[in-house]
Amino acid sequence: MKWHEMGQTELLNITKTSIDKGLTEKEAEKRLERHGTNELQEGEKTSAVALFFSQFKDFMVLVLLAATLISGFLGEYIDAIAIIAIIFVNGILGFFQERRAERSLEALKELSAPQVAVLREGDWVKLPSKELVPGDVVRFASGDRIGADLRLIETKSLEIEESALTGESLPVSKQAEAFQASDVSLGDLKNMAFMGTLVTRGSGTGVVIGT
Repeated sequence: MKWHEMGQTELLNITKTSIDKGLTEKEAEKRLERHGTNELQEGEKTSAVALFFSQFKDFMVLVLLAATLISGFLGEYIDAIAIIAIIFVNGILGFFQERRAERSLEALKELSAPQVAVLREGDWVKLPSKELVPGDVVRFASGDRIGADLRLIETKSLEIEESALTGESLPVSKQAEAFQASDVSLGDLKNMAFMGTLVTRGSGTGVVIGT
């Protein structure tokens, strides 16, 4: 879909939504069941015990364990104890690093899933962004984080910081007007906003086109 080339009427027809009413709760439920929640699917979490013992599956750790056995057979007990201590300390450090990485990912997930203002049956309501579905009409202002991929339909001095996607450090000015372009880069999609990016100035309204 070349969303950036669509006029507002075509956009609303394709997404089967209304700029005045948004989706009905019944239709939103159907789309949520069809498309799933607007969040990354997680695999099964590893228990703390399993995570700790996984630190000792590395090839070099196995080599060190073999060296420990050899030292023990040769009567070099001090060397064997020292190697075991190194392996144990290494395992503890690896365990805490992985746990910290997990917590950081959870924090990032919370950051990318804010509450959003959504138009449902003519009323603006606050919902978690994981409940957004294609066709939802959402609005946002300075300081808000974009909850899903949007095609903008109204902007007021809108600027969005997209460095996480494009590497561009400066906020990007946005517009609602359609434009024709065949080979356009992500950073040049001036009439679109993307999940997780930050509104730094102005306000706007958009239609969810991807979750």
